[in-house]
Amino acid sequence: FHNNVGYNCLGQDGYSTGFYIHAASTDAQFKNNILYANNAARPQVTDLGSTNTIYAKNLSEQSGLGIAIVDNPDFVDPTNFDFHLQSVSPARNTGDNLSPDVTDDFDGNARPLGSAYDIGAFEFVEWPMAVSAQQGTFTILASMAVNDTIDLVLGFTPKFILLFYTLTELQY
Repeated sequence: FHNNVGYNCLGQDGYSTGFYIHAASTDAQFKNNILYANNAARPQVTDLGSTNTIYAKNLSEQSGLGIAIVDNPDFVDPTNFDFHLQSVSPARNTGDNLSPDVTDDFDGNARPLGSAYDIGAFEFVEWPMAVSAQQGTFTILASMAVNDTIDLVLGFTPKFILLFYTLTELQY
């Protein structure tokens, strides 16, 4: 069980919980998963008696079985089910190397894109952006994630033309 997101999960009893590892499971691997916005009064991971389960590099906003990193995952917009990582996410470059079993993310991006695997379903993608103009070229490079916002303010002299532009969505 690798690189998944458990968000606002409901257990059989109707209470929000994380993941269950079945008692019949043997040699299961539970790695690089994010559990978020589940009921704080309930365990994020419940092992019902499995044998030799390996837990590694799982992230949740609360501690518990199999949780290595206790922090907010800093998703882009979890209430609208956008589980891409923001640039400040503690899930970036902190996952276990799962090669050769896991080679890409849910969007089809190669894993890893940074110095290590990202935790969760999506690798963080930095977007280089270049802007050029005729009669004198300049380049602006910006690192952006999907749905990040950047404001560009460009000024030209001697005619003083000022351009304000906000990028809020990038297509890739």
